Amino acid sequence: MAHANNLTGLPAELFQAPSLRVLELSENRLTGIPADVARLPHLTILSLSNNLLKDLPIELGRVATLANIILDGNPLAEPWASLWNQGSNAVIAHLRQIAGTA
Repeated sequence: MAHANNLTGLPAELFQAPSLRVLELSENRLTGIPADVARLPHLTILSLSNNLLKDLPIELGRVATLANIILDGNPLAEPWASLWNQGSNAVIAHLRQIAGTA
């Protein structure tokens, strides 16, 4: 969708697409993901590789359909770096736990 566009932010309109299932945002210059991502109730795949992300919003844990998150090539801070080394499922499980949806 928005692959390799040098994006530094995301337009608000993006979060007005409730039927969106796959969001491809790799190879941009994103430093954060807005909490509005929780307004995508059918999102199953979120590709964020090769951005400038250090942290993830807790609100991602509220997206019950999220099955795969891709974070390769980001300067992730802890605990995200350690969790990412364990894989997508570990990241999603942690997000759900801190969001109170686990």
